Amino acid sequence: MILHGRKILIKKGDGTAIAACKSCDIDISCDTIETASRTSSEFREFIKGRSTWSVTMSYLVTSLKQASLLGQTLTLLISNSDDPTDKLTGKAICTKCKITATTGSLVQGSFAFQGSGELI
Repeated sequence: MILHGRKILIKKGDGTAIAACKSCDIDISCDTIETASRTSSEFREFIKGRSTWSVTMSYLVTSLKQASLLGQTLTLLISNSDDPTDKLTGKAICTKCKITATTGSLVQGSFAFQGSGELI
């Protein structure tokens, strides 16, 4: 089944929404470690290294006090609203809070979270 962006929810570990989220990016990556090859002197070989993850989200600002999340470690719950068993959870540190206020527009903001430990 194809997921729609509105179906992905990012909440605090207690189930409360972080903000009025408009969009999010979930970035999960893995390092590679070069190894010596026994079979080829021309081509490099690699093994899996350590993994990392981060989340960025854009939201509609409802209070300037939302900036108080900066520096806090939260348990994030990333879930599919159509399937409660389709979820990821992990601890993350809020590393950035940006608020953009343009005359004539709704105030928008963004958060960046750096994962700390496993995302399971």
